[in-house]
Amino acid sequence: MKKIVTLIIILSIVIFTYAQSTNAPLGFDTYDYMDRFDIKYGKVLPVFHSADKPFSLKSIAHHNETLRASNIVLSKTDKFNSDYLLNSGNEWYDSTKSISKKPFLKYFYREPANFYSVRTKKDEFILKFNPLLELAIGTEIGDKMLLKNTRGVECRFSIKKRVSAYFAIYENQLLMPEYIDSTTSSKYAQARVPGFGYYKDYKPRYFKNNQGVDFFDYRGYITFNILQHIDVSFGHDKNFIGDGIRSLFLSDNSAPYLFLKINTHIWKINYQNIFCEVVGQYKRGGDLLLDKKYTAFHHLSVQPTYWLNIGFFEGVIMTRKKSFDIQYLNPIIFYRSIEQSIGSPDNSMVGFNFKANFVRHAQVYGQFILDEFNFSKFKNKWWGNKYGFQLGAKYIDIGGIKNLDAQAEFNMVRPYTYTHNSNNPGALANYTHYNQPLAHPFGSNFREFILVIRYQPIPRLNLTLKYLNTTVGEDTSGINWGSNIFLPTSFSTMPLGGDNGYGNKTTQGVKNTYNIVHLMASYQIRHNVFFDLQYSIRARNSALNEADHTTQYFYVGVRVNIPRRTYDF
Repeated sequence: MKKIVTLIIILSIVIFTYAQSTNAPLGFDTYDYMDRFDIKYGKVLPVFHSADKPFSLKSIAHHNETLRASNIVLSKTDKFNSDYLLNSGNEWYDSTKSISKKPFLKYFYREPANFYSVRTKKDEFILKFNPLLELAIGTEIGDKMLLKNTRGVECRFSIKKRVSAYFAIYENQLLMPEYIDSTTSSKYAQARVPGFGYYKDYKPRYFKNNQGVDFFDYRGYITFNILQHIDVSFGHDKNFIGDGIRSLFLSDNSAPYLFLKINTHIWKINYQNIFCEVVGQYKRGGDLLLDKKYTAFHHLSVQPTYWLNIGFFEGVIMTRKKSFDIQYLNPIIFYRSIEQSIGSPDNSMVGFNFKANFVRHAQVYGQFILDEFNFSKFKNKWWGNKYGFQLGAKYIDIGGIKNLDAQAEFNMVRPYTYTHNSNNPGALANYTHYNQPLAHPFGSNFREFILVIRYQPIPRLNLTLKYLNTTVGEDTSGINWGSNIFLPTSFSTMPLGGDNGYGNKTTQGVKNTYNIVHLMASYQIRHNVFFDLQYSIRARNSALNEADHTTQYFYVGVRVNIPRRTYDF
C-alpha cells in the first residue's frame, strides 16, 4: 500500500509541476539590493513577501524585469545592481541579454555569472556550474595570525524548468579570533564554528603556533512547483524569517539542517510551512550517533497594500527523540491547540511581524515573539513571561546622496525565552540546533542595538560600517540567570525561582556589554568575484573586571561565489 501511495505522489508531481527555480544563497548583497528596490520602487513591483528567505532566483528575475520594463530611470549604480540580480538567475528571463562579450577560452564564462553553463533547446536542460573560493589572511593585533581558506564547487540545474536542484560542497580551514574560540567553547556548548556543524582541530603548516578548525560543509535541495501556487523544497540548507539583520523567529545563525518546505502563494498571501530534522544538544566526544529532534514552523504573510506587509508565526520544538509527531503536519496554523489535544510537552511559541514602506525612502519593520505569558503576573516580572521584540528602520539615499543607505535595529529578549523546563527533556526541546541557537546568537536575556551604513560610491565598490552594542546578563557558576538557552529552566538553579519566580528583569545576572565595529570594503572584480578588506574591533566590558577584553583584527582576501562572513557576537 505504501508503495502505491508513493507512486501516486510521484506521478502527481511529474504531471502537475510548473516552472520552479532554486534560491539565491543567504548572505549575499542580493538581499540588500532587493530591499532597496522594494523601498524605492515597491509601487510598481509585484507583491513581495520579503520576510520569507531565501528568495527564489525566479522571483528575483521577475521583479527586476518588471522594474526594467517600467518607465523608471535607474541610476548608474541601481542599473548595475539590477543587472547583477538578472545575471544571477538569467535562465528566468531573456538569456540573449546575458551573453558575455568576452568568454574565457570560448567555453568558460559565456554568461557573466557562471563559470560553465549549458542550455539546450527549449530549455529541456539547464546547467550552471561555479567554483567556490575564499582566500583571506589577517592578524589579530598583538596575538595571532588569522586565516580563511575555503575551496569548493556549486551547481544548479533544471529539467524542463519543472524540477530544479542545487548543491554546493566546500572544504574549510579557519584560524579565527581568540574570542570566538573562548565564547563558542563555553556558552555555545562546544559549537566551535559559528553557523556550521561538525569540525576537527587544525594545525596550519605555516602558522604552527596557532590552533584552527577544519570542517566540511555541504548544501543541497530539490524544488518543484505543484498546481502553480505551491512550491515544494526538500534538502539540507538554512532558512530565515524576518526583515531584519537578526531574526527572533528563525535565522541563519545555526548550522544547515534537513528540511521540507511547502510555500503556498496566491493573491496577496504567502503561507510557508517548514518541517526540519535538527541535532539535539550534545557533548563533543568520540564517534557517536547524535540525538535528533524535530521542528515545525508556520509563517503566514499578507500584503494588503503595496507598502504594508504583516505576518503571523508559530513554531514548535518536539521533545521526542527520533520521532516526528504527525499531528504537526497539519498545515493550518495554531500548534497550541494540537499540543493541548494530545497532552504534548513540546516547546512552542507564536509571533507577529510587520513591514511598512513610505515616502520611497524609508521602511520600518519589527517582530514580536511569545514563548509563554501570564498577564496577571506581568507587573511582578514573573520568570515565565518569556518574550522578545525587534524594531528596526531602513533609510535609503540619505541626504540625497545616491546609494548611501542606513539601517538601525533594536532587539530585546527576556530571560529564559527559548528554553524548556526540566520536568521534560528540556535540553532536547530548547530552541537550538547543533549546539547553536536557531534564532538570535545571544540566546536570551539581552538588549541589542545595531547600526549599518552602506555606501556604493561607484557600481563595483561597496563600503560598509557595522556597529553593534549588546548588553547580556550572563550566568554565574551554578546559577541560571536566563541567558543560556541550553540550560533547562529549573527552580533549583534559578536565583529568583522558588514557587513564585518573581522579580526577573532583562540583563539580570553578570552584566556584560559588547561593542563591535566592522569596517568593510568589497570591490567586485567581475560577477561574484570580490576583493575584500576588513578591520574589526570588539570590546567586552563586564561587571567582573577580569573578564574585560578588547580585540582588534584585520583581513585582506579574495572571495568567489561565497558570501562575506562576519562574527557578530
